[in-house]
Amino acid sequence: NDLPMALEIIKKYKQSIIEGKEIEFNLNEAKLANVVKKGKIAESGDYNLSGDRYKEAVIYNGKWDFVELSEIADIGSGNSAPQDEKYFKNGKYPFYRTSDVGKLHISTNLNQSNDYVNELAIKEKKLHLIPKDTILFPKSGASTFLNHRVIISKEGYVSSHLATIIANEKKICPLFLFYLLLKIDAKTLTPDQAYPSLKISKIQKIKIPLPPLEIQEQIVAELDSYQKIIDGAKQVVENYKPTFKIDPSWEIVELDKICKLEYGYSESAKNNGEYRYIRITDISEDGLLKYDEIKYVNLNEKSKKYILKKGDVLVARTGATYGKTLYFDEEIKAIFAGYLIRLNFRKEQINSKFYWIFSQSSNYRKQKNELVQGGGQPQFNANAIKHIKAPLPSLEIQQQIVDRIENEQKAINANKELITIFVNKINDKIADVWGEKK
Repeated sequence: NDLPMALEIIKKYKQSIIEGKEIEFNLNEAKLANVVKKGKIAESGDYNLSGDRYKEAVIYNGKWDFVELSEIADIGSGNSAPQDEKYFKNGKYPFYRTSDVGKLHISTNLNQSNDYVNELAIKEKKLHLIPKDTILFPKSGASTFLNHRVIISKEGYVSSHLATIIANEKKICPLFLFYLLLKIDAKTLTPDQAYPSLKISKIQKIKIPLPPLEIQEQIVAELDSYQKIIDGAKQVVENYKPTFKIDPSWEIVELDKICKLEYGYSESAKNNGEYRYIRITDISEDGLLKYDEIKYVNLNEKSKKYILKKGDVLVARTGATYGKTLYFDEEIKAIFAGYLIRLNFRKEQINSKFYWIFSQSSNYRKQKNELVQGGGQPQFNANAIKHIKAPLPSLEIQQQIVDRIENEQKAINANKELITIFVNKINDKIADVWGEKK
């Protein structure tokens, strides 16, 4: 691991201070460490000691020749996926599909697939093994025109919907090639083709810049350091759920005892209008308002009663995401759609944000799954929702819990911002390698 080299770097740094000299890092040391002035760390006031935050981007002068992908990599394709369940029974060899790539396309460390084939599949279907460090590039299906690429770190078998790109490591670093291919817009390769599909011959002719291997390694080290920060921040964001422990002494009440349930307004959504129209699809997985594909409506006398106010709570009453709950924390003009139910809480009994926090818990999820009605199209209407049982401590305790969760969410939002910053750094660096002007 990195620790032995880290120890040597610290010794080297200490010696440079004793001798009054500036420390100089070799290529491998520079991947791991950098020196930062105390004043630089103090500039922002938060004294953040994450080393990569202060690493200066390496400036690469000049442009490089472009080469076709076929000159520096072997491009092939996977096998047709086995259909019979017998080929997956007790399977232990990963079989990568476009869905795996779509799910983990940002990752450079894909170790798992959804499916594992057995030796019978390998023998009867004549599957050919794909080595680790192969880049998977969707060539047909819904993921083709999306920016989905992945480099696998464990050998396995691959779907025929994926192109396999195996770098010639004497000419190009696999990770460097992976980062370059993130920039390729597959639509430009088949501009007149409605159905997403790419021929191997088209992928072979993709042209990429090719700096010397030493420069490639420097670029990869920089990008990889950014990716590690992104991966770490994502783990924090994705694993966080606002939760609190329910005290056995607290009263437990059904919803219809503490709130009035109100159905939303049914109207055709428009691209323009006076009020934003909040629909089920506008609620994110973490129960907050999304800001893509915004729709609007204009009000009439009938629809005024559906106007939202800051602190309102909305619940999805139908579809696959039934029970998904939004805390409306906005100062915008908006009304809510018919497939949502507003929980109009009695403020003297319960803090609406406290209830929203409860709605993110496993306790709530268990209850909604037990109360939902219908089969193919789940219904979580007012008759079901009103039976949800929520904890009801004093308003003072509710506020204390809300304050604690809000402080936690500040840290989560900081991690989200960190992800955005370092994704942009990766994109900027890749654009720089391609010679694009900022």
